[in-house]
Amino acid sequence: MPYICIVIRLISIFLISGFLLQAFSKQLIVTGYYVNKNFIASFLCENKNLPEKHCEGKCQLKKELQKDESRQQDSSTKVKTIVDVLFSEKAESEVSGINTPFVRLYYHFSTVIPTTAANAVFHPPSC
Repeated sequence: MPYICIVIRLISIFLISGFLLQAFSKQLIVTGYYVNKNFIASFLCENKNLPEKHCEGKCQLKKELQKDESRQQDSSTKVKTIVDVLFSEKAESEVSGINTPFVRLYYHFSTVIPTTAANAVFHPPSC
């Protein structure tokens, strides 16, 4: 039993750190730039042969930030929303004073939640 609690804690730490890395990706890129500024300026910079530009690796930083931005845009377009309609009711109405009648749809979502089966299965962990 203690083994399962340790595994659950490790999985939760891994997931939380993954979310934090994704949320603070730009800050991590900028921090990595400042930590390795000398290496980037001398080896990775496109303008290392042109010292009068005073680039100091900012071109590489700009590329990395653009890559991160495009990755975030790609991942945000892949997210789809799925809506389940449990119960719908169609009602038609006409507005007086307008020559053309129109149809207005009303949807009612059922909020009935079964509790008998859920209480038997879902309970807090006993760690």
